Parts: sequence; structure tokens; C-alpha cells
Amino acid sequence: MTNTTHNQYEPFSVLMATYYKDNPQFLRAALNSLFTQTVLPSEIVLVIDGSIPNSIQEVINDYLKQQPTIFKTFPLDKNVGLGNALNYGLKMCNNELVARMDSDDICVHNRFEIQLNYFKNNPTVSAHGGWMNEFEIELNDRNKIKSTPIGLDKIIKYARLRNPLNHPTVMFKKSAVLSVNSYIEINLFEDFYLWLRMLNKGLLLANSKDILVNFRVNDSMIARRHGLNYLKKELQFIIKCYRENLIPFNSLLVQILTRLPLRLMPMGALKFIYKYILRNNSN
Repeated sequence: MTNTTHNQYEPFSVLMATYYKDNPQFLRAALNSLFTQTVLPSEIVLVIDGSIPNSIQEVINDYLKQQPTIFKTFPLDKNVGLGNALNYGLKMCNNELVARMDSDDICVHNRFEIQLNYFKNNPTVSAHGGWMNEFEIELNDRNKIKSTPIGLDKIIKYARLRNPLNHPTVMFKKSAVLSVNSYIEINLFEDFYLWLRMLNKGLLLANSKDILVNFRVNDSMIARRHGLNYLKKELQFIIKCYRENLIPFNSLLVQILTRLPLRLMPMGALKFIYKYILRNNSN
């Protein structure tokens, strides 16, 4: 595969964060997918959120040696959470266009080329996302696509009930995100909160049907979205959004009525819903 130098496109940054619970093999696969793109990023900003084990540090050191001009790390003294880590990392990004990347996902080989062309053709858009191919161990082993709404009207309507953009796929304009005070630490809802505030300000968000990221899922991810503890955080977030006039009252009611049974139902039933109802078949 040949790489196109970023000089032929608008320069852009990739924003990532890692912490002590990350899997070093998954992190290596994620980073490798960035360096095998058809269009390479101008820089990769990796925030190290607190102390990490040697196994993760070794992966980071390998890429620091291999890509010293592109790969940049910013260690934090203590773990501050994803929202705060991304907020800090965004300030370290030197370009207007910034692509998000999670530490355990895998970009498709032409993700950035697709998104750079999208921004070139749609200069008024502030954030662009795509669809994700979910997998557990091997690519395509689930045969499920996490889709998002296409068109601003559908995004606005969808955002009243659910997260309208797949965060790991998003490329956005740094100035637009900073204009709404960037990421704010709300555990598990940092990105949803950001999109709502951007929409509330009248900024344009967009999705395309392109599959941009292979998204790693497992039972632990679903388990984190189950139980009283998650329900409490979710309800606090929904109420916060209503109080800040980010969602209307009817959306507040619908979300409360649907989230309660969803988070408290047996785990087996929740897994079934995530796999067969909330996802599209890739065929």
C-alpha cells in the first residue's frame, strides 16, 4: 500500500488517549492502522492518561522510534478521565482538522482520505463521522454495522434520543470544538454532550455511509452499559442536557422511560438487543 504525503491535503492531527487498562496488542493494532493510511496524518497526539504498565510503554516507545516526526506523546501525572485527557490533547494539536481515534479500534486504510475529501467538498461542516464495522476477535466476525443518521435534520432528530455520531470515526474542526468549550468530563458521555452543544450553537454535523473504523466490541463493553450504576449516570446526563436546553422535555421523558428497562433487564436480553436490534447487518 502506498501512502500519500499530507502535503497534498490539508494537514490534520489525530487525537488519542491511552490509560493503564488498555490492551497493548490492541493499541499496537490501532497505531499501525494510522501509519498504513493512504493519507498519513501530519501528527498523532497521544495523551497518556496517568501511569501505564511497561507493556503499553513498550508499544509507545516502538512508534516513537519508528515515527519520531509524526508521533507525539503527552503524559499526565495522574489519571484524569477521557474527557479531560482529550481536552488537554486537543490543545496540543497543531492543525485545524483533528481526527479522533480510540486505542483499541482499527481504521480502514483510506479513512482519512475519505474524510479530507469530505471536508474539501463541504467546507461549512464542523464535524464529520461515518459508520463502523463491529468485531470481537477477527475483522467481520460479527457481521454488524453501527450506522448513524445521514443529513442534518435526521441528525438533530436522532440526537434528541441517542448519540448521533460514532465518536471513534469523527474528524472535526478544532476551532468549532473549542468554541463550545471542548470536551467536558462526563464519564461515558463526553462525545454525546459535545455534539449536543455543537448542534445547539448551530454548527453543522454530518455523517456519511462510509465504514471508517473497525470497532472492537465484547461482553465487557455491553456490561458497562448495564445496571444501576450506569443507569444513574445516564439519567444524570439526560437531566443535565434537559436543564441546559439541549433536549426538549418530551425527549427527556422518552429517554427515561426507555433507558430504565434497558439498563435493568437481564444481561442476556441486553446483549440480544445490542446485537440484533440496535445494529445493521453488513450484507
